[in-house]
Formats: sequence, C-alpha cells, structure tokens
Amino acid sequence: MQKTVNGRYFHTDVILPHVPKRLDGDNRIARETDDIFTLFTALDEQKQLEKLPRYVAESPDNTPSVHLYEDLATLMKLVEKMNGRIRELDEKLAAIMRGANSSTSASTSVKTS
Repeated sequence: MQKTVNGRYFHTDVILPHVPKRLDGDNRIARETDDIFTLFTALDEQKQLEKLPRYVAESPDNTPSVHLYEDLATLMKLVEKMNGRIRELDEKLAAIMRGANSSTSASTSVKTS
C-alpha cells in the first residue's frame, strides 16, 4: 500500500482506522486528542511506532507554542484594548487642549481691552 507523508511516498502495510476531519464544534480539542490516541494505538498494535519519522529540535525554545493561535488571539485582544484606550486618551487630551486654548484666548482678549 502506497502512502504519502510530507509529500514523500513510502510502502506500508499499516491499516489505520478512519478518523474524520474535525473543523469546529463542541469539544473539538478533546475529539482531536482522542483521534491521535486512536492512531497511536493502531500503530502500536501493528508494531509500527518505531517506523514513524522523528522530529527534533536543539532546544524546546525553538519549537512553536502548542497554543499559538490562542496566544495570537489574546495578543490581538490586548492590542484592540490598547487602541481603544489610546483613542479615549486622545479625545481627553484634545478636550484639555481646546480648554487651554480657549482660556488663553479669553485671557488675551481681557488684557487687550
């Protein structure tokens, strides 16, 4: 049986159970985790785990975060909050400047009278 992994073909006699593609829904992460364990169990039962490719990194710091998308979503929320706060401060500063300009104009007109 021919299979592909990372675009490379290899011959295998491994029979894997059907695992449906999980796009969204309730408990998606739990279902995907169960699917991974199902695949590992099938490979283990067929004595094929040692044939899996191994990926290594020099340091755990070089590997991407497991929760990369959640981290980015949190970062985006913080940036949006900061933008809102900057807008508020900008409006307050503009009001202060208008007040300062109007009081300066008023005091200048009083002195010239």
